[in-house]
Amino acid sequence: MSGVKRIPEDYETIGEALNAINCLQIESHLILELGEEYDSELEVFPILMNENHNTDFDKTITIRPAPEVDSIVIKNLTDTLMFVFDNAKHIKFDGRPGGYGDENALFIFQDNSAQSAISLRNNSSNNEFLNCNFLGKGRDNRYAESIIYIGENNNSYNIFDGCYFAPFGDDWIENIILAEGDVELPNINNSIQNCAFKNFGQQTGKTGNGDNSISAIGIKDGNSDYLIEGIA
Repeated sequence: MSGVKRIPEDYETIGEALNAINCLQIESHLILELGEEYDSELEVFPILMNENHNTDFDKTITIRPAPEVDSIVIKNLTDTLMFVFDNAKHIKFDGRPGGYGDENALFIFQDNSAQSAISLRNNSSNNEFLNCNFLGKGRDNRYAESIIYIGENNNSYNIFDGCYFAPFGDDWIENIILAEGDVELPNINNSIQNCAFKNFGQQTGKTGNGDNSISAIGIKDGNSDYLIEGIA
C-alpha cells in the first residue's frame, strides 16, 4: 500500500484501513484522507497503532482531512481511550486539509470519557500531531488523566505543533499533556510548539515528581531534553 487512500471510499473507517495495512504492508508513504462523508461513529475505539504497520522514515502513515473539506470531526462516544500508540512510529495526524496551509480543520473529541485521546506507550517515537484540535471532558482524576498521555519506556522524538487543546464549553481540564517517565529508559526530545491551551489547571508547566499540582503540561522524572516553546 502507498499513495492516497480515501475514507470512506477506499476504506470505511480509519480502523479498517489500519487493519488492511497490517495485512498488505506499506511500500512507501501512505496518506489516509478523511472525506466529507467520514463518520467516526462507525469506528471501534480504541484504535490501535503499533509495529505491525511496518512504518519507517521512508514509509510513513499520515491521517488528514481531504483537500475539499472545511472540517472533520473524530468523536469517541464510548468510555475508552481513542488512539493508542503501542510501539508505533512515523505516524502523523495532520489537521490541514490536503496537508497545506495552516488551518486546524481536524477535531478530535474525547466526548464521553476522561481517558486520553492520544496515548503514547512502549517505544512510540517519531510521531507527529500538526494543527489538530483536541477537546476533552473535565478530568475525573486530576493527577492521573489527561488528553495526551506519554507513558514510560522511551517514547521519544514525538512532535505536537500548532495544536489547540480545550475542554467542552465552559468546563476546565486539570492536565492536558502528561508525561510519565522511567530514568532507565527515559522519554527524550519530545517537542510541544506553537500550541494553545484553554481552561487548564493551576499552571502552564510542571516538571518532576513533586507535589501533584495540576498543569497544562506535566513532565515527570524520566523525561529529558523536551522542546517547549510558543505556548499560548
